[in-house]
Amino acid sequence: MIPAEQDPNPTEQGPTAARQGPSPPEQSPSPAKQGPAEQDPSPAERGRLQISGLVLRKIAEHAASLSPGAIAASQRRGRPPDVVARVRTDGQDVDVELDVALVYPQPVRETARRLRAAVSGEIDRLTGRNVRRVAVTVVALRPHIQPRVR
Repeated sequence: MIPAEQDPNPTEQGPTAARQGPSPPEQSPSPAKQGPAEQDPSPAERGRLQISGLVLRKIAEHAASLSPGAIAASQRRGRPPDVVARVRTDGQDVDVELDVALVYPQPVRETARRLRAAVSGEIDRLTGRNVRRVAVTVVALRPHIQPRVR
């Protein structure tokens, strides 16, 4: 019998074949080891990213509706939304105007401050844009209604 190391037939199991694991898969070189031609191009060379005003508006409305004290945006047909945003852009700068309904009773100034921080933080986090101003207009105060089913 031929020892397993010298066996030309790889399908036959020998005493050393059980101790050897599968051969490691070949790995592609890491980006640090790649040559200059194989690395990703700089952001300026990759192209441009355009973020629509509609996207900025939806981010602002979503962030405002999740903020404590604001009433979540209504999903029912025929009812006006509880959070409406208008967005103006000037290059990388963004101005936001929010019309919101708040839960009553709430301290309005504190709730508006939280809304401004939430909206500007979310737009900055998701888009990298600079939010210059968030104007908050309280259009309604609505009582907190407990769900009927618990």
